[in-house]
Amino acid sequence: MPIPTRVCIGLLLFFGAFARSLAADGFDAIDGDHNGTISQEEAQVAGLAVFMSIDRDGDGKLSNDEVQSRLATQVLKAADPDADGALNPEEYAALVTARVKSANANGDGAVDREEYGTLAGKLLQDLVDEGRNAN
Repeated sequence: MPIPTRVCIGLLLFFGAFARSLAADGFDAIDGDHNGTISQEEAQVAGLAVFMSIDRDGDGKLSNDEVQSRLATQVLKAADPDADGALNPEEYAALVTARVKSANANGDGAVDREEYGTLAGKLLQDLVDEGRNAN
């Protein structure tokens, strides 16, 4: 029995609003100065906190096992210029920088709530939102 169109639309609206509210919660935690945008600096601070929280063995590097719920193996390899199979804090910070730039569709240098909810914003969330894909 097919699901009525009105029910489908209602479910899409509900889950879309739910997803936006989750994104807003993470957004508010990262937006340290509460100006409605996430600056490169705020993203770096949040990224470092995530880095430290997922570095389970405390070696100062993120292995594929440690980042598997946040990054695809191919992304890890691309973000690892020294090809040692792990991301150090500088490599992770460079990836955060690239993702902020990618998410910043309007080019103003910061990610607003709308941008944070896009696909590029969700890729940024993987790196800076401690509540997202936590290990």
